[in-house]
Amino acid sequence: MRWVLGLLLAVPAWALGETGRLPGHVLATPPTLDGVINDAEWGEVPSGTHFVEEETGSAAPETTVFWLGYDASFIYFAARVTVDPKLIQATQYRVNSNLEGDDRVALGIDPTGALNEFNEFWVNPRGATQINLAGGRATKREWLGEFVAAARITETGYEVEAKIPWKVMRLPGPGKRNLRINVGQACPRTQRAYLWQFSPNNLQTIGYWDNVDVPRIVEPHTIKLLPYAYAGYDEDTGGIFNSGLDLKTKIVDRLELVGTINPDFRNIEGQILSLDFSYFERLASETRPFFLEGANAFQVGFDQRIFAPQRIRDLDAGLKIHGKLTDDLTVGLLDTIRFGEENANVGSFNYVPKGRHRFTFSWADWRKPGEDNFTTNLSTGHDIGKLSLFAGSMVSRDKVRGVGWRNNGGFELRDGTGWNVFLEWLDISPRFFPRIGFSPERDVRGFSGGVGFEKTHRGTFQSTNVFLYHADYKNHAGNVYRRSNFFEADVGFSNRLSIGYEYSRDRFFANKDEIHSIGLRYPSGSPQRQIGAGYGFGRVAGKNYKTWSVVVAYRPIPKMQVTASHQVVRHGREQQQSILSWAYDIGQYDTISGRAVRIDNDWNVYFAYRRSGVRGVEYFLILGDPNARKFRRSLILKATIPLEVRT
Repeated sequence: MRWVLGLLLAVPAWALGETGRLPGHVLATPPTLDGVINDAEWGEVPSGTHFVEEETGSAAPETTVFWLGYDASFIYFAARVTVDPKLIQATQYRVNSNLEGDDRVALGIDPTGALNEFNEFWVNPRGATQINLAGGRATKREWLGEFVAAARITETGYEVEAKIPWKVMRLPGPGKRNLRINVGQACPRTQRAYLWQFSPNNLQTIGYWDNVDVPRIVEPHTIKLLPYAYAGYDEDTGGIFNSGLDLKTKIVDRLELVGTINPDFRNIEGQILSLDFSYFERLASETRPFFLEGANAFQVGFDQRIFAPQRIRDLDAGLKIHGKLTDDLTVGLLDTIRFGEENANVGSFNYVPKGRHRFTFSWADWRKPGEDNFTTNLSTGHDIGKLSLFAGSMVSRDKVRGVGWRNNGGFELRDGTGWNVFLEWLDISPRFFPRIGFSPERDVRGFSGGVGFEKTHRGTFQSTNVFLYHADYKNHAGNVYRRSNFFEADVGFSNRLSIGYEYSRDRFFANKDEIHSIGLRYPSGSPQRQIGAGYGFGRVAGKNYKTWSVVVAYRPIPKMQVTASHQVVRHGREQQQSILSWAYDIGQYDTISGRAVRIDNDWNVYFAYRRSGVRGVEYFLILGDPNARKFRRSLILKATIPLEVRT
């Protein structure tokens, strides 16, 4: 289900389920949040129903009804989902959890009405919540924000109730407004997602919440501080002690400032990349809280971007400003420094008028003796019905490599019935080099394009996904650089088995590569209890290539999650990688976790106790180094103490 982390902004489907408008309604008496929906509390509150399937636009087979009201402090949301209670999946029970794999409902709301500031509020049948706020937030509860929910499983399905503080969102000026909303419901057992309102690539048809009196939230101006300190023993340095500080405050209502002094990156578990062969650099996902806060304001591009925070390995201090200057204009500014060594300055302005057009200007300035680099980006996109047009230009000026550029343009067409077609022209000069960005290819000129088809069905075959891609690139000297042909097909069955096949045939300079891959996953839609396996073979870079892998996720008891994976790659030599991770919830806020990693003959393991997610002091006790190649004798106790200073 593509909307798991993107919810309700790009929603390909058919037509409106009903009028698409819900009147604003002020609740004189707030409902009691107990997961019980009754007429006394919700009978006069406006409701919506007639959900449709995300992929096909057909009516949802089961009934979902929701209610929406508000007062000066909260938005009140309730939903009743009709489904066989024996089939409900609900493993999570905590506040601010990852609800992927659970049955769940979500309210998406853009208070500005501009269709570029959606906030997502999810609830599962056990009352566990997930919050995704516009702009991106780190996970500390005092900074992330939260909402209160209650839920219960009934004889006919499940019911949820929630109250969402207005103040957790970036609000426009007070007064009567027509907000944009959507409501979704997910059923992981069938891999189906249902929405209240949608249409093919036309955000203008997302639902309205009319005549809502957006309140003026008056709070004392404060600076939120998160000082930390840790002490312990390390085998290289003996006794250690360190401390630092994170801070956050509002500059104006929709513009926030985040700062850090001597951040603790050492004890944050990083992603481990697979052993899969690639001609090009790959980047692990960013996990550090300072860079996650407001990250969406800096996310420009994916396969090519002028700023990738992973490039900044360490820093002494950092400052970031992110938020909205107007309903249509988002800004992000960042500056980090390692005193006497390096400095990064990044900025991005995104203008999205009425959700149909996109204009972005951004820059990344890197200062380091002998490595100065300045890169700019100017890009635009326009939606014309089912057609999306895009174009962009990046220019880098590097002290070592000189001036380079990257220009691209193309279109994407989605017809609303499952078909997707795209074409792109790309021109990257040999000297294009954004030092703190991500540009795995250069000296490239040519076309790429593809066609895909994605459909859900009823019966034995539950889903079909087919994709065909071709690229023909030369370098600027006119020689063949890369010619790629790629085919992918994935089929999902009613018994929740998913089978995928991939075939690629490429020419990379003089190398002629060919790879076949097949993958199995069962049961799909249940990431907490799932097994997957993959096998690939062929010839790459002039050598025979073979790989196989297996991944198992299991919950032996309700509060314990175990995930194990093993991969073997034979390409000239044999490489092996095994990962075992585990987490046990002692209670609502206390967790014991760890990870063991073996890469070839090197192995590492760490164990941790964490008390987090609770308001107030958080504790973290860790044995070992989460990111070391080999096990290191280390024991550290860390405490984070949230404070607020009124100004």
